[in-house]
Amino acid sequence: MRQRARLYLLLGLLVVLAGSYYFANRRQVPGMPGVMAADTKFQPLEVQGPQLHLDLLEQIKKPEPPGTLRNIFLAAPPPPPKAPTVKAPPPFVGPRQPPPPPPLQVPATFFGYAWRPKSVSAWHSSRVATMS
Repeated sequence: MRQRARLYLLLGLLVVLAGSYYFANRRQVPGMPGVMAADTKFQPLEVQGPQLHLDLLEQIKKPEPPGTLRNIFLAAPPPPPKAPTVKAPPPFVGPRQPPPPPPLQVPATFFGYAWRPKSVSAWHSSRVATMS
């Protein structure tokens, strides 16, 4: 490329860069570089009956460790874990689906596959041609 074409290309890129910088930063509040101008007034959320749930905070403060507790300063094995309680399944509510139909029974006997190899058919056709 010639020197003049390079200069025009550089000037064009500088114009595009300056334009993008201007449009990206034109809505900022003067004197505060990171704050954008607000379009609407701030309206806080309306909360009906604010209440602090102290019982949930107590659960967070005192979590129960999972599994069994063990003294790490004793060499004795830990106590056996508690047996899990088995819950009975809830009683079935609603209509039951009928069982699927039994498989189809066909009164037939399979004897095997049958085919005619090419060599036999070629032999047969040559024999028929020579006999006639």
